[in-house]
Parts: sequence; structure tokens; C-alpha cells
Amino acid sequence: MPIRSTGKGNLSTWILKFHGISQDEKSSHKYTTPQYDETVFVRLVDWMGKVLGPYLNPRMVERAKAESEELGEETVHSLRQIPNADVKEALNAVLPQKAAQLLNVWGFPREFYSVDDISVSTVRQMLRAFRALAVCLQLHKTHILTLIARASKGQRQAVLDLVKADRMFLHDPCTEAVITQAEMLNDYNFLDQLTRAQEYRFKPKMRGLHHLYFHLIFMIGHFGAPLPKTRLELLRILDPHGKEYKSLESFERDFQRQREDFWQMLADAERELRGE
Repeated sequence: MPIRSTGKGNLSTWILKFHGISQDEKSSHKYTTPQYDETVFVRLVDWMGKVLGPYLNPRMVERAKAESEELGEETVHSLRQIPNADVKEALNAVLPQKAAQLLNVWGFPREFYSVDDISVSTVRQMLRAFRALAVCLQLHKTHILTLIARASKGQRQAVLDLVKADRMFLHDPCTEAVITQAEMLNDYNFLDQLTRAQEYRFKPKMRGLHHLYFHLIFMIGHFGAPLPKTRLELLRILDPHGKEYKSLESFERDFQRQREDFWQMLADAERELRGE
């Protein structure tokens, strides 16, 4: 489902913020990340394992879903109490408090979000950023941070890959220099490629969704969250009817390839962000 732009800011900035990264004000090729206490990451991984992992806690999820529905009803009631108000303004008035309550219901670590930053616009920005990340992982087998860093350095293929993932990158600081230069030089070959890239429509596939889930469990497993002891157990969880994988062996090969690709993608992104 397409997510419309808020008309403010740019996608690369939203994506950096989504990852907790900021650009250096003096140099656009340098990036900084916030320093968290190790216990904070332990709490985050523990939360991800309970809510998203193969061994998710059903009781916790059911309780959180029920409380979320109650909170949703309360939010609708609150909006109705605001007379003659613009819908967006009304949402912005109640969203920070309600969103904080929702995150608390699901047990999300408080250190990873700020109530003051929650609004209709920021929610849409983060959804758009996550969509672009997911598309790049499936379509290009490359982390979007790698592409943003490369595009900022003038690499044309990275610009095309970003535009193919999301057309908002046509008007983004990380691609601006390359596109402007091509327009000034009447580089029709590149501009034709750019046209084809923005006309591309991504269609997710079930195997690709499995790969995204693999990436999630690789990460939380790396930080100590419990994972299935055998590939067969994980296969039964993800593909119980055998529609995606013909055998356990084919599943294991795919799983191992994705593991290697995942850590390589992260290593590449880290190198690019360091400016190497």
C-alpha cells in the first residue's frame, strides 16, 4: 500500500532517523549514532523476541491486542469531544499521549522513542521509511543506508536503485547532485534509466517476506533471544503447508544464504557510513 508523503522533510532524513542516525552538519558524508546502554539493547531484543520472534508470548500478544482495542475506542471518543476541529489537528492533539500509552501496552522500551516527536506526520514518515527499507532489502539485496551513502557520494546506480524503491528519492538531498548534473549535461541515457526506475512498481512475494523475517531473527538471535533449535522447527512455523520450500534441505540452503547476505549487508552499510 503506498504511503503518501507529508510534504515536509525528505525520505533519506526520515530513514536515518528511523535507524537512530544523524548526519554531521559540517559534512554530509559523516554520520553519528546515539550511544545506548547495553541493558537498553537487551530490553529491546527481549521485547522483539516476545512480540515478533518464533517463540512469541501468545498471552502477552493477546492481552496487548485487547488493551490496544480499548485504547483505540478511547481515542475515537476523545476525537469526538473536540468540536469543529480539523481531523489532523485533532489527531495531533491526542496522538502523543495515546501513542505513548499504546507503546507502553506493548512493552516497547521507553528509551527508543520520544513522546514529543509523535504526530500524524512523524508516524507517516516512519512508515514510509520502513517501507523503503523493506523494498530495498527484497529488491536490491542491499541495505538502504548503503544506497543512501553511495548516492550521496555520486554513484549513479545507487541513485537509480533508490528511485526504483521509492519515487520520493527523485527529490532528495542524497540524489540531488547526480540528477541535477545529468539534467544539465542532457545525459539522456541516464535520464531514460531514471524514468524507467520511477515507473517500476514493486510487488512483494511470500519468499521475500520470509527473508525479511529471517533478517529479524538473525538480529535478535545475535543479541541472545531464543530461536528454534532446529531448521525443521522453524520451517514448520513459517511454511507449515510446504508451499514455499520443497524440502528441508532447500529451506536450509535459503536460510544459510540469507544469513550470509544479512551480515554482509550490515557490514557494507557500516563501511559506507564510516566513509570507507
